Amino acid sequence: MRFVLLLLATTAYAEPPKAATKALVNELAAGKRKLADLVDPKAGVVLLERFDGPGEPPPKKTSKLLCGKQLTNTIATWQARLAKEVPDYAKEGHVDCENKPAPMCTYGRVGEWDPAIHLRFRLDDDKGLLLTAISIDDEVLVDEAVVEREHRTQTRLITKLSASGCP
Repeated sequence: MRFVLLLLATTAYAEPPKAATKALVNELAAGKRKLADLVDPKAGVVLLERFDGPGEPPPKKTSKLLCGKQLTNTIATWQARLAKEVPDYAKEGHVDCENKPAPMCTYGRVGEWDPAIHLRFRLDDDKGLLLTAISIDDEVLVDEAVVEREHRTQTRLITKLSASGCP
């Protein structure tokens, strides 16, 4: 009987997520779900870094499609980063998710020099949510219209960069 219950629990857990939720982000941070399981290696993941930070000189902006070993290494780094960063933000209520216009979860942006981290997804009919991009933005004390315009620009850039997929 225990084997059957364990099998049922495992089967229920294996269900791919169908929506971007705070629970999903918390599962990723706790290691209950692997970020790598939400990645399609044939499509890759776009990394956009737009956060200047307080240092001088400002870092270069990053816009690239991650594939192969670089994708694997980056996703492992982000799994660890989520484990380190998300619990504190979640405690303070600074993890938000939305599913329209597209699935996305955001954490951070508590105060000045605290970036907004966006996990952007697409919904695949068979595989559930798949990570399409990670973007790091400066949004604190930035006009809302400017942030919205930047998000639209990023969406177009993500579409362009991911169009070819990975070799």
